[in-house]
Amino acid sequence: METKFSYTKRCPQETANPISRLFFGWTKNIFIHGTKRELTLSDLYHPLRQDESKTITDRLQKFWNQEVQKWEQRQKEMHHDEYSKKSNDSPV
Repeated sequence: METKFSYTKRCPQETANPISRLFFGWTKNIFIHGTKRELTLSDLYHPLRQDESKTITDRLQKFWNQEVQKWEQRQKEMHHDEYSKKSNDSPV
């Protein structure tokens, strides 16, 4: 049975200054811990809000729906063009 895990540490990226974000300086501590001992689940940070699965799946669904609508529109236009071409080619 899978046990649920709750993150207790806030991600340092949330409070990092722009230079630290740019050069990933906020990751320094976890790398230091990882060189001294094996990392455990309790060493991990809570994901950023924009990286949570609900947020990501909602964004993905939105973009997927847009792509489906574009595809459907192209299909309608393509069928309309084929129909117009056939009616113009028919002898009068």
